[in-house]
Amino acid sequence: MPTSERPLAICILCGALLDGMGHNPEPLADYDEGRCCTECNDTKVIPARLAHLMGKVPPPIPPRISEGRWVMVAAWRASDGDTSLEGQYLESYDPDAYDGLGYATWTDDPDKAMRFDDAMSVLMFWRQQSSARPLRDDGEPNRPLTAYTVEPRNLGG
Repeated sequence: MPTSERPLAICILCGALLDGMGHNPEPLADYDEGRCCTECNDTKVIPARLAHLMGKVPPPIPPRISEGRWVMVAAWRASDGDTSLEGQYLESYDPDAYDGLGYATWTDDPDKAMRFDDAMSVLMFWRQQSSARPLRDDGEPNRPLTAYTVEPRNLGG
């Protein structure tokens, strides 16, 4: 069928028109029944997959920072392979600093680390989008902190 005669594809989750191929909506809808838009993928599907992996219900977006026991620990910096941050704790973060390029400070002192209620909150905070520059030059969501590979860590009672 010529491109001009293709039926319009809509998001199975919200009904929005798909831009491109769309995304796999599982576990919120069956893959064989349709695709989902990027917005639903980012705000519904990915959190649901993470929740399934962690056995928890995802927190509300944006995630809450608390006096909890969970912290974010850097594994390494993906953009240049620098391992100097390995094992450092996230102390502060502003996704809108430097016109949306973001700014994070790290510490080796767990007492100075930002605290979260649970592991899911750590991961959702890591994925937050800059409001100063919501999209990258390639049109994808701008999530500056995802330049770092991190892991949630429970510091215990």
